[in-house]
Amino acid sequence: MAAALADVPEPSACEQLHLVVEPDVQWPAGKSPEQEVEQLQRIGELQLHVHEYGEDSAQEFASGVLDLWLGAGLERLQQTMAHPLLPPLWQHEQLIWLRSGEVVSLEHWPQLNGLRGGFWLQQRVTGSLTGLQPHLELEAMHELDSPAMALVALLKGTIDFLVADRELINSLLMQAQAASDIEHLTRPVQASPRYLAISNNSACKDAALLQRLAAALQADS
Repeated sequence: MAAALADVPEPSACEQLHLVVEPDVQWPAGKSPEQEVEQLQRIGELQLHVHEYGEDSAQEFASGVLDLWLGAGLERLQQTMAHPLLPPLWQHEQLIWLRSGEVVSLEHWPQLNGLRGGFWLQQRVTGSLTGLQPHLELEAMHELDSPAMALVALLKGTIDFLVADRELINSLLMQAQAASDIEHLTRPVQASPRYLAISNNSACKDAALLQRLAAALQADS
């Protein structure tokens, strides 16, 4: 019996990869962590074990206990010294939104001078507009309680512009049935890519695995 047991091969250490999902991230329409995991498993022919995010997740990922991080931003990559897979899963673009047809010549930041900008409390709390300084002086802008209230203020003309990502404003415009009343400048003022990242200390990180992950991402782009 002992000899028979000895003939059974040990399971591969990389038979199942361990993954954690970036918490508190707004996923764009048509994407979700569940869908991305399913695609990675199906196209990449991988077995993924999803771990709940916890206070030790970043350390575990940096050390290679966790292999993959889904939805990692640039700050997370820097914190954990991880390797991002291309292309990005998606990219949050901060856009300038205005009433349709009112400021058609607005192309450069200095032309914002004199216009009444608006933002909402959460943007100050999370610091999401910090990177836009000195282009935007928050002290000179109107602070509102929520994105919905900021959009109402823009529609009413209380403010002239606001800065927000595409998914959020498009969702609010659909709810307000005002999709044609607001437009955005083509060039984003800030872009924040989100990646599938692999730990540089993962025992499973090799060229074959990176190729399988890249194939799954390419199919999703």
